[in-house]
Amino acid sequence: MSGAGFFLGTMSPAPIASNQLAASGARLALSSVVTFSGVVVVAIATVCQRTAVKRLGYRSEEALYGLRVRLFEHIHRLSIADHNEERKGSLVARVTSDVETLAQFFSWGCSWPA
Repeated sequence: MSGAGFFLGTMSPAPIASNQLAASGARLALSSVVTFSGVVVVAIATVCQRTAVKRLGYRSEEALYGLRVRLFEHIHRLSIADHNEERKGSLVARVTSDVETLAQFFSWGCSWPA
C-alpha cells in the first residue's frame, strides 16, 4: 500500500500545468507576431495604394492639360474659312465634350477594381 501512496503522491499537476502554460505562451507569442506582421503589411499596402492613386490622378490631369493645350493650339492654327464654315460654338462644344468624356474616364475608369 505504501508503494501506491508514494506513486500517487509524486504525480503532481504542477509539471503538466507548467507545460500547458509554456505552450499557450508560445502560441500567444506566435499569434502576436503574426498579427503584428499583418498590420504592417496592411499599412504598407495602404500607403502604396494611396500613393498610386495620387500619382495616377496627377498624371491624368497632366495628360488632360496637355490635350487641352494641343487642341487650343490646333484650333488657332485653323484658317478663318474653317471657322466660318462651322456653326458658332459647335467647335468649342465638341472639344469641351470630348475633353470632359476623357476626364470622366480618367476619374471613373482608373478607379475600378482591377
